[in-house]
Amino acid sequence: DLYGNEFSGDLTIRERDFLRLIDHTKNYVPPSGGNFWGGLYDHIDRNDTPSLDLVLATFEGIHRTRQLNTMQFAEMVVSCIQDIPYSFVFQDICRPAEYYEEAIAQILRSCPECCIGNVRYGVQTPVAFLQNLKGDCDTRTVLIYSVLKHFNYDIAILNSDFYKHSILGINIPASGAFKIHNGKKYMLWETTAKYYEIGSLPYNFNDISHWNVVLTSK
Repeated sequence: DLYGNEFSGDLTIRERDFLRLIDHTKNYVPPSGGNFWGGLYDHIDRNDTPSLDLVLATFEGIHRTRQLNTMQFAEMVVSCIQDIPYSFVFQDICRPAEYYEEAIAQILRSCPECCIGNVRYGVQTPVAFLQNLKGDCDTRTVLIYSVLKHFNYDIAILNSDFYKHSILGINIPASGAFKIHNGKKYMLWETTAKYYEIGSLPYNFNDISHWNVVLTSK
């Protein structure tokens, strides 16, 4: 985790669940209210979470045997996903690095395999992500949202059109960057790179006014 504690467990997805769910976002119908991303993430969560039972059992086993408190358990789950190397998830095919803006091109030049294409809406579902470990920002936030929601956390997903990024929010006592939503204080959490603690955002994503809550668990 963030502090050098080691945890071990299998993150197992059944092949039949992967094959059944890999393309289910094609059935997503946007809500009439206009919250496209929140509706999509909720659709993914409701369809995938029942098939995350083996993964949830692994996290529950760690929780029980290590006797983690509420914050320690959240840190264990988030750092597990942070530790998975970043990959771009595109709705179109993955193109050569030169096709993209410099920030993306720089990553793809050093890691051409860090990309998966032809994914509806550019978001991998949790089941698909855990099958191939190819995940960008909202692919990760949706997975963590589903896991922590299952364990009764008050969790949120925040998106920014300005930053073109997605982060996690969690209503838990902590210090650092936060967003107030419906009278509740959601601590912000970056999920795409190692070692980001709760309340700590990258300097180039840290203007809170550009972040909007698109989905909450409670």
